[in-house]
Amino acid sequence: MTQETVTREAIVRTLGDALQPFARVLAFYVGGAGAWGRLDAWSDLDLYVVVDDDEVDEAFRKADEALARQELAATAKG
Repeated sequence: MTQETVTREAIVRTLGDALQPFARVLAFYVGGAGAWGRLDAWSDLDLYVVVDDDEVDEAFRKADEALARQELAATAKG
């Protein structure tokens, strides 16, 4: 079984879609090399999610669940 590569864009889209309905998300943005258009083969993915202090755990839970669903979908395709 081969595993499909998940793209940076797919990760950003997955997290954005998962967090967008969450009213406590104040901001969601890409930082680092991606923000400046300076990506290379060694670039990591710097994502920032700004939420109220009392909503941090819930935001992480939503992000973890979304990424787990994405990983399962990619594995199923492979």
